[in-house]
Amino acid sequence: MDKMLEQFSNGICEISVIPFRKNLSTSFLQKIEKLKNVTVSLHGHSHIKRTPHSEFSGLNYNDQHGLILEGLKKLKKLDNFTKKFVPPWNNYDKITIDVLEDLNFKSIGTSHKQIIKNQSSLLFEPISININEFLKISK
Repeated sequence: MDKMLEQFSNGICEISVIPFRKNLSTSFLQKIEKLKNVTVSLHGHSHIKRTPHSEFSGLNYNDQHGLILEGLKKLKKLDNFTKKFVPPWNNYDKITIDVLEDLNFKSIGTSHKQIIKNQSSLLFEPISININEFLKISK
């Protein structure tokens, strides 16, 4: 992980963090926070499929709100946290958008394959790369 973080420190980039992933340590979050030119976004809750294809899509408002709020509380302590949400598997629904707006998120980073704008105040950023793709192209 440290080698990966070194790669990020050389340019402007964003790290999407899964706040309740088993192997996420407090020291890792502290290292991310110290990196210059790096912002942090919220990448779901625990990256567990709660419906056949998603962590959020298909869940009711209260369930989605609770999961996203819990992740927000953990990451908003970081100085470089941006109010951006990156849905796991690029899968979300209109309820997810409603929750993000109600929690004052500014943007959503997602695949261009699925964009549900529907008069949303969120900025839609259709760009993402997973960590394995990043490591492959950074060699």
